[in-house]
Amino acid sequence: RKPRKVEGSAWPAWTLEWDLPADIDVATVLARHSQPRLLERLGENLPLQVIEHRGMFNMGQGVQECTKSSLLAALGGGGRNLTELDVCLTSDRVPIVSHDLNSWRISSMDDKLFSEIDSSHLKDVPVIIREVSNGEILEKYRRTPDCIPFLESALESVFSVNPDATVFLDGRNYEAHLIVAWLSHRSQFHLKIVLIFYTFGYLSSDAFVQAVVNANAAPGWRKMIALMPAVFPEELCRLCQL
Repeated sequence: RKPRKVEGSAWPAWTLEWDLPADIDVATVLARHSQPRLLERLGENLPLQVIEHRGMFNMGQGVQECTKSSLLAALGGGGRNLTELDVCLTSDRVPIVSHDLNSWRISSMDDKLFSEIDSSHLKDVPVIIREVSNGEILEKYRRTPDCIPFLESALESVFSVNPDATVFLDGRNYEAHLIVAWLSHRSQFHLKIVLIFYTFGYLSSDAFVQAVVNANAAPGWRKMIALMPAVFPEELCRLCQL
């Protein structure tokens, strides 16, 4: 990514430039390392897969991370099929797309945890990009064309333009079981979503399964939802004792 200065902002805008051997083109690289319908091909001996992080954001051009714009920039064209997005739940357990668990950095709302905000209060809330200086995030900001995205509409938008895409959802805190249950009732997303979750939030695999069941997951959810546990080094001793 080649940056260029943007007047009046510390955020650079960037353009993507490829530095490839003369006998390899961009389409070949993407076809190999950004596979379509990835979950249907796990039995194959696939090469390393490259996943866009929080969509393809570009602060200098007004594209905030984890928005519909960043998601469509990543998957809406150009041969890419894989991206990661962060998800968190509102107080009424509606999933939204946001890396931050609180509202301050991406909106002009009063700063609160999203888990303390009812989803009705997040409808049509503009996403902002705050300026930075010397590593500090400032009060100064500019609005973007995006609003805080609800997960369901964001996924529907991207799969409508790229039905071959796979989205890796990063579920933090003690919310993964609730997201699994939510996904299990939406067949349009099955075999298109991988849920990354953090095992330290659950005492054991049995505890995780029971939490999903208690969250009213659809019958057969284990065959519908792809899970990717993220294990931290500090957990290895505990896992060895299970």
